Amino acid sequence: MDHEVFKKIEAMEKQLEDLYQKLKPNMGYKTRVMELEQKLKTLLENSSREQAARSDAEKTQAAKLQELTAGAKLLEDSLKREKELRLKAADRLSALIQELEEEVKSE
Repeated sequence: MDHEVFKKIEAMEKQLEDLYQKLKPNMGYKTRVMELEQKLKTLLENSSREQAARSDAEKTQAAKLQELTAGAKLLEDSLKREKELRLKAADRLSALIQELEEEVKSE
């Protein structure tokens, strides 16, 4: 991420330098330097804000992923418990059927 930000800054600095070369004949040196410094400062502030926003978005995504993972684990545990209960119920039902069959045979 930081590499992308620095590439953007370098590209913006190049754009500013190109602008400086175009404006050079029409403006005084101090004025050009001050404008370029202000533009660079603005670009750096924007870059910092963008980086902070990306960082916040990544944190939010990580939190959501963690929440989804926890939910999936709970669901998995719940399904395992349900399966165990169904197996126990099936075993009990089978035992009851067998008891009834034995009672019918004995009568």
